[in-house]
Amino acid sequence: MIQPHFDEKLNLTTYVCSDQVTAEDIEEQVRALYRGTPSLNALWDFTEADVSNLSPADISRVAQQVKSTSHSRAGGKTALVFSTTTLTAMGTLLESISEIEVPDAKIKIFNDLNAGLAWINS
Repeated sequence: MIQPHFDEKLNLTTYVCSDQVTAEDIEEQVRALYRGTPSLNALWDFTEADVSNLSPADISRVAQQVKSTSHSRAGGKTALVFSTTTLTAMGTLLESISEIEVPDAKIKIFNDLNAGLAWINS
């Protein structure tokens, strides 16, 4: 499950992910983000989520979706935050995420929510 929260002051949408998260769940939220005027920044909180069913192909598909729409968030930042345990277990999935290149926005992976938020606000 993914619950989005928008903070107008920070121009930030935070996605709180819990339980089993699928590529379809993520794609649905990305579509919703880009339907109107998207927030400049996004923080995806996967610290309480189970991402074990995501594959490198899923990440590639989500990345292509983001790349095709990222021009509307030029200059924006996206922080992906996972628990340390999840990051340790992610292996090739983490490699797939690290290969995402979006020319109009920056993406960075963290294991701490405060660090991810601080980077977005820097």
